[in-house]
Amino acid sequence: MNEEMKKLIQKYLNNEIDIESFSYDFPSLVYDWKHDDVPEEIVDAVGDISEACCNYEPNDDIRAEDEMYLNEKQVRKITEEKYNLILNLGKK
Repeated sequence: MNEEMKKLIQKYLNNEIDIESFSYDFPSLVYDWKHDDVPEEIVDAVGDISEACCNYEPNDDIRAEDEMYLNEKQVRKITEEKYNLILNLGKK
């Protein structure tokens, strides 16, 4: 995970940016991320956050049509869990 990705996650978790900005910007950063030398667990966690962003849907009616869609609370929970995992893996 690069510094730009970390800063974006921190801004989102600290309520400095909204879910719409985060769910749009984070997957864009992941797309360009060079991760050849990054441990697989971190790559997977970043991928999970990106997938949650891509599955974010603000409209309740649309979310009701397919369980793959997530609300903001679900995206935030996944982001917090995976970011904490990444931080803990970085301490090893």
